[in-house]
Amino acid sequence: MKKLILFLMVLLTATGCKKALKDVNDYFPKVSTVSAVVQSDGSLLVTGSIISQGAAEVKHCGVSLSTSNNPALNDRQLVATVGNSFSCSYTGLSVDSVYYVRAWAANRNGYALGNVLSMDSIIASPVTAPCSLTSGTYNFGIGTGTSSLSTSNPITAGTSSGTYVFSATMGSSYHINYTFGSPVTTGIYTTSTSATPAAGQVNIEIEDFTPFTVIAGSSVYVNRISPGVYDVTTCAVAATNGSTNYYLSSRTTAHD
Repeated sequence: MKKLILFLMVLLTATGCKKALKDVNDYFPKVSTVSAVVQSDGSLLVTGSIISQGAAEVKHCGVSLSTSNNPALNDRQLVATVGNSFSCSYTGLSVDSVYYVRAWAANRNGYALGNVLSMDSIIASPVTAPCSLTSGTYNFGIGTGTSSLSTSNPITAGTSSGTYVFSATMGSSYHINYTFGSPVTTGIYTTSTSATPAAGQVNIEIEDFTPFTVIAGSSVYVNRISPGVYDVTTCAVAATNGSTNYYLSSRTTAHD
């Protein structure tokens, strides 16, 4: 009987389970979220790194994204090619939203999540105005719009004075009020004569001793520089004062 028990013990030793790892987490990969960088086209490139494979080879890796500060594995999950370093790109993200991203990796034992990075500077692809102006300058005159009333006095940075409204000073006596019909972001807006323009439109008031009325249908080019900061450009936007047409070309920085 003793010989049989000894034989069974030897058999179990030869064919039984491997010695358990001290830490259960050692069975899983270890992964780091290295960076999240906004590209020039407004996309978000997220890079991860596999620190260790765990107790089995890493078979899958990628990144997850959420507006929650604790992204889960399946939140807008992207799968990357397995490597020590890997990356994925998100497009179509909302401007002015805060996003949280993390890398992940999985082997046959399970998956592991990396650290969380936040990103609040998503930008849309920039728009290009057809006129070239230095920021803080303007031309305002009769005819082609190239005549200048006062280029020696700069246009000041606009500041928010209400819902989607920016006010700037042009020269020594002119004021420009931009009223947008929706939250301001990168894009091309169309001028409107309405004091309450629709989404995608902007009403522009040019004030001196008498106001100038900006004609509808011109384009205004807006680029979001950073959260709450915008570059606003007009190119030969037509305005009337009585029977005379004037043309405004201007570029200013507007702040929330």
